[in-house]
Amino acid sequence: MNEAPGTHPLSADWSVVGKYPGRTMGYEVLRGSLPSDRAERYYWGAATGTPDDLEPAGGLPWRVFLSGVPGESGPVCALVETTWDGSVDGTGAPSYTWRLLVVDWSPATAARLTWTALDRAAPRAQPDPAEAALGIEAGRTTAAELARTVDRLGFDWAAGVAALLLEGRQVAIVAAPGAGLPDTDERVLILDAVCSLLPYGCRAWLSAATWTGQSEHRLMLVFAATARTGQAEARLGAGSPPPDPGTGVGREYLNELLRLRAGRESTAELVGHLLVATEPVSSRDPRSALRTLREVDLLDTVLTEIRQDGGELGDVQRVLDTYGPNGLTEGQLGLLLPFVARHAPAEVLLRYWSPLTPRLLADDVLTEGASPATFTRATQYLRVLRGVEAYRPGAFDELFTAMATKPARSPAGWPSSSTGRNTSSGTPRKPPTWS
Repeated sequence: MNEAPGTHPLSADWSVVGKYPGRTMGYEVLRGSLPSDRAERYYWGAATGTPDDLEPAGGLPWRVFLSGVPGESGPVCALVETTWDGSVDGTGAPSYTWRLLVVDWSPATAARLTWTALDRAAPRAQPDPAEAALGIEAGRTTAAELARTVDRLGFDWAAGVAALLLEGRQVAIVAAPGAGLPDTDERVLILDAVCSLLPYGCRAWLSAATWTGQSEHRLMLVFAATARTGQAEARLGAGSPPPDPGTGVGREYLNELLRLRAGRESTAELVGHLLVATEPVSSRDPRSALRTLREVDLLDTVLTEIRQDGGELGDVQRVLDTYGPNGLTEGQLGLLLPFVARHAPAEVLLRYWSPLTPRLLADDVLTEGASPATFTRATQYLRVLRGVEAYRPGAFDELFTAMATKPARSPAGWPSSSTGRNTSSGTPRKPPTWS
């Protein structure tokens, strides 16, 4: 995928729950930027019990990812981590610490913040009590990383679990007989990868945990020793599929995932499509997730039409609006952006601008060799980029240089007097026919 590098600065509210040294009374909010009543709602939403030494796989830290809790007005991307530093309370019992991090939904979706990214960005040290909010730098979890994890799990297995979640089932991931579970960081990635087979907007109601204790909870996808009554059990690495979906929409979604994956070179294409679908999906309307999944076919249809010298500008714009330039591969952009440059005003091309645009326009011309048709196309592209020079300085020169200097595809048959440059000196001159 052509995904943006770097990190995304985000502001997060925070809170810490624990006991003051030597205290024997219950746990309380020690500090944080959230009011205590709000913080407590998130802690109760993440509560699944206390660690048990008889469950080695349940060793700390525990990490719970929440999209919201009763009493809160809207979805969020939140992390609650349970840790123990070896301290004890006044009775000699272990004194645990819970840390909460909450990112509002709008900035989280703008950054396509995944649980993996939030977990990696979360500070492990105690925040300064004076801080009103924490600034975190979240790196984008790429479609490729999530897709590799899906393939490692087994696409059919992960797709089956995703379909169960879509129909509202709670799913417990358990170890295969005689096998252990991966470490906490890997569990986070597995939870994320399974949910990457649903539209990102489903994270408005999804929740997950790297381990759950003995208390009742409402979390959707968890690692556990065994499935509870009412939960579906999915054995990790056991070679056995999860239970079949029990509803029509669950079965349709699973079948559509399998059909689409069978017709593609990589799982990353599917995951990339679903990651950019950030519009919130209601848990009461699972068919909207199915409609989003079926939009994958629109991309394939549009690309095929362009390859066959067809295509509709409205459909091309729908694809670019859905994925954005950063959600498409270089090969896909190499078909879509030249089409826009040929069939739409320059301001439309600016709307979907990618740093790759000048090179992709040059490649679109040069791959077909020198001819009157490609010369006409080249002058059209140069005219378009000359028109956007005020907004994208250097783009015109980059396109011209790419078309004029690529040794393997040099357009030797084009009229040199019309290129707008003195080719002997390399000095630009104004091309009168482009104005």
